[in-house]
Amino acid sequence: MSSLSIPERIGLFPRGLEQPSGSYRSGSDAIILAEFALQSQAIRSGQRTFAELGCGCGMASLALLLRNAALQGWGLDCFSELTDAAARNAVKMGCSDRFAAVCGDVADTSLMQKMRRLRYAVDLVLCNPPWRLEKNGRLPLSPMRRQALFGNEETLLLFCRAGRILLRPQGAFCMICGAFRTADAFAALRNAGLTPVRLRAVQKSMDAPARWILLEARSGGGSMLCVEPPLLSERQ
Repeated sequence: MSSLSIPERIGLFPRGLEQPSGSYRSGSDAIILAEFALQSQAIRSGQRTFAELGCGCGMASLALLLRNAALQGWGLDCFSELTDAAARNAVKMGCSDRFAAVCGDVADTSLMQKMRRLRYAVDLVLCNPPWRLEKNGRLPLSPMRRQALFGNEETLLLFCRAGRILLRPQGAFCMICGAFRTADAFAALRNAGLTPVRLRAVQKSMDAPARWILLEARSGGGSMLCVEPPLLSERQ
């Protein structure tokens, strides 16, 4: 547990977090995702457990934990350098008793099933998957940055399937991705057995096109899709 007070810990967040050299520099997208997840039906109804897929240095998870002291969860990433940094960041933020970081691959179905058994099903899964396509754009030289940013046509589905395994019935799956992948995100959710229930676009201004979308889906079915007003964010 950190010896810093809560205001001091919040003052260090996110600028004081450790982010390994060569990794994707988590920023406003992680904060926006966490804020969206805090408004999910699962959290608003008092549910308390979560998992983050592709957690990186733990920024989105730590944002959840700092905003809601009742939450506890774990994060998964395929690079041990990142899960080690996430664990150290949790100590720095005074959240190590409510967060664990696990090194593993979302494509490993047996690992997802094992994590469900070991840590029980969770109420919330959140993720910022690598939604850029490998065939579009210049690939970063760093493996950590490349893995965080670029995937293929199956990547979104892999994250959605992993989330579906981990979620308890009526649990919430929250994700952020590029707006141009909206149709692919909906298809991946439905193919994984998750029902979209909430959609919000992230824009720089009301007359600007959306850069990101935020999606909440539910395991075990759900109500009709709610399209929320755009979130205006200059930091994109």
